[in-house]
Amino acid sequence: MTRISAYTEYARLSASSFAGDHEAGAEEFFHLGMNAYHEGKLELAERALRRATRLAPKRADLHSSLGIILYDRAKFEEAVATFHTALQLDPEERNALLGLGATLHVLGGVSDAIFYYLSYLRLEPESVTASLNLGLAFASLGQLDEAIEQFESAAGLQPDNPEVYATYGRSLYDAGRLDDAVPQLQVALEKGATDIDVYRVLALALIARNDLEPARDVLEKAIQVHPEDVAARIDLSALLLDFDEPEGAVEHAARAAELADKEKDSTLRAHSYWQLGWARYRAGQWSESVAASKTAIGLDASVVAPRFNLGVALYRAGDVAEAQAQYEKALEVIEDPLDLKALGIRDLKAALTEQPDPRGDEILARLEARYDELVDGRRSSLPVTG
Repeated sequence: MTRISAYTEYARLSASSFAGDHEAGAEEFFHLGMNAYHEGKLELAERALRRATRLAPKRADLHSSLGIILYDRAKFEEAVATFHTALQLDPEERNALLGLGATLHVLGGVSDAIFYYLSYLRLEPESVTASLNLGLAFASLGQLDEAIEQFESAAGLQPDNPEVYATYGRSLYDAGRLDDAVPQLQVALEKGATDIDVYRVLALALIARNDLEPARDVLEKAIQVHPEDVAARIDLSALLLDFDEPEGAVEHAARAAELADKEKDSTLRAHSYWQLGWARYRAGQWSESVAASKTAIGLDASVVAPRFNLGVALYRAGDVAEAQAQYEKALEVIEDPLDLKALGIRDLKAALTEQPDPRGDEILARLEARYDELVDGRRSSLPVTG
């Protein structure tokens, strides 16, 4: 059904609904609305289901269908009210129970969502969707044993469904259970998962376990499947630097920046150019590193790391005065002494080893003095017991 014919049908039904059987008219609007919903015409779907509920206000299924459409249109508060209406008419209206649980979950009412998921599962104990949602809800509350029970139940019901293992693995990763997360995410990929997030979370879990070779394999496969994913290329670029392959790191970071420019997402672009600046620095391309880091700062001035990248690249390029100015700007915003050591002090020390300069020693002394100030400030903020 084309958009024009769909709206024409809505107009025809509207004109005839006043004279005909309201129950029959409600059913026609329901079918029109659900057809529109499945074709992605959400505005028309909502309009048709609203008309259906007005023609047959005692039908719980119509209200729950409208609630689903409102949920998909991100009208969450109204969806909650609509699902409640359906449940007042029929406390066992299944779509309303599941829909209300999901909507409350999105709104942050996780404990209430759990109640409705459990209510739905009492009626539909083999629902994989409800088990996964309930598992996610338990995991978000830190009730990991209960979450795992639900994920295992879902896996038992649909052992070949990659989304079950993907959801399971991501939840374990979020809970810090890396050793448990990795096999679940690997199974998800073996079962045919293609979601880029599965690849990236698996790679990050492997990196956190220092399994760098498998992580590299996963990210390279991710880029084969999703060649235009910016974040995967950034991750791979960073990992290649750990393998001391700066040329490959530059290649992927440059492609990430090119792709991010097309998407026009300033945060994503800033991170792409940040990585590109660092990869070019590691490749010994000082002036190119300066340019990329300046671009990153221009896109997001709140990101501190590119300022330190810019400072050390300027130093290696021989512009020590400007390097000092950039370091001072970085010191204005740095708050964590560990970040200062990791992002600033360590790299400048390495640069001074290869390119000694008394002025560089002065910059390093300034960074170390600020580091001591930040450490002392943290100590003084600790509680004192008597």
